[in-house]
Amino acid sequence: MKAIWKSFLACAIGIVVASGCAATVRASFTANAAEQDDTVASVIGTYWEIPDFCPECGVENSQSNLTWTYFEDKDGCTYTYRHAVRSGNYCTGKVTIHNGKEFYVEATCTENGAQGVYCADCGAVGEVTEIPAIGHNWSDWIDTRSSCAEAGQRSRICLTCGAAEIENVKAGTHTFGETVTITAATCTEDGEGETFCIYCGQKETFTIEAVGHHEISIPGVEPTCTETGLTEGVRCAICGIDLVEQEIVPALGHDYNMAFHVYPDETMPGEEIYQCAHCGDVYGRAIAPEVQEENNELWIPIVMIAEGAVILFGVVTGIVLVCVKKRGANKCNGGESS
Repeated sequence: MKAIWKSFLACAIGIVVASGCAATVRASFTANAAEQDDTVASVIGTYWEIPDFCPECGVENSQSNLTWTYFEDKDGCTYTYRHAVRSGNYCTGKVTIHNGKEFYVEATCTENGAQGVYCADCGAVGEVTEIPAIGHNWSDWIDTRSSCAEAGQRSRICLTCGAAEIENVKAGTHTFGETVTITAATCTEDGEGETFCIYCGQKETFTIEAVGHHEISIPGVEPTCTETGLTEGVRCAICGIDLVEQEIVPALGHDYNMAFHVYPDETMPGEEIYQCAHCGDVYGRAIAPEVQEENNELWIPIVMIAEGAVILFGVVTGIVLVCVKKRGANKCNGGESS
């Protein structure tokens, strides 16, 4: 049987008190969003709003199948209840409904605290959360010896709860006060400090360990076509020394590719446009119109000299000619000409 803490449930709202033995009771249940009438004989106790579900049969609280509830008997916080599940049929069972109240017990230096809920009627305890003990807040030690060369005792008290702690002190034991830095430690070099006994003034020096570098990253710089870049570096955030030097990354240089081309004709010039694949920079150049002379013979300027002869290749009215020109005579594929 599951206990219900009414201070945390909807059934804690709108309690209707009834008295008498065979009585007609009109109860308003918020959970039903409607009023229900019924005649109940030998009713004792208190009328409650209907919970969301019946703890006994699990029927859901709705206006169609769970219309009203009353408690017939009570034993401490445990009630015997009855409710209608459908016309002419009832469910009877027991339910424990606690009168939940919150409580809080503060933690001390040595004892845990707690917070949770308890029943104000029967004292039952519900869910509890433990609060850890806070621990002592000790004062500085107080040495009761007249000289550090003597054996004796020292004590301290808790500033929160007043608890005292006493311990024995051997002869020659000093109680040193605050420390003073003589040479501050750096990232790579140890420092030095000193302190004095608060009773006899004896000085004690000590080493302050080097703190070590605190590395931070220096972002790199990507190179461009015309500007150099830098690699990533590492620098100490404390002393500013570069632990990993940044190196220069050469500029990429332009990588031009033809992006647009217009061929020239006899009257209009052509154009070529080139674009860099890295940065998108563009440049263009014009191509002059093609001018052809109206000659029947077009000589291609290829000249080869062999054994005193000049060999010329040319085209005459669509026929390929090979001419060998010697001193004083020309011979063109089958005939001579001057």
